[in-house]
Formats: sequence, structure tokens, C-alpha cells
Amino acid sequence: MDAFQIQLAPWNTEGYEHYAFALPRAEFDAVFARVQAAGIEFGPSFHQVGKNQRPGEESGAQGPAPTLYFYDPNKHLIEIRTYG
Repeated sequence: MDAFQIQLAPWNTEGYEHYAFALPRAEFDAVFARVQAAGIEFGPSFHQVGKNQRPGEESGAQGPAPTLYFYDPNKHLIEIRTYG
């Protein structure tokens, strides 16, 4: 891993915590496919989870990037994004 970055910010999500992961494009696509195959609700932004639309694009720690949001079983908000 070349870099590790933590951004602490309030997001007013329904669950307990918000975890964001930056992935290489191939891994991002693989996770998205697994989320869809598992029937997990997702969305293009944190306030659109459940719309089951394709990934969106939002600004993050390294600038704009494709993003996807979903909840884990404990209602933690999971965000994946790719800068590649």
C-alpha cells in the first residue's frame, strides 16, 4: 500500500459508522458485482442507498471518483470508490 489516509467527518448516516475504501478499478468492479449478486441495496451516494442505481461520482480525499454506498448487516455505511 502506497498511502493510508483517514478522513473524519460527520455524515448523518442511519447506522453507527461510515467506512470508506479506495480500491483499484478491477476490485471496485468485482465488489460492485458481488453486492448486486447478493441482493444488497446500494446507491450512488450515502443518502440514496436502496435506489440500486449504478455507482455515482463524488468528491473524496483524493478528488472526484466513482463511488458506491451500501450498509453492512450492522447498519454501518460502507463506501467504496476507485481513483484508477
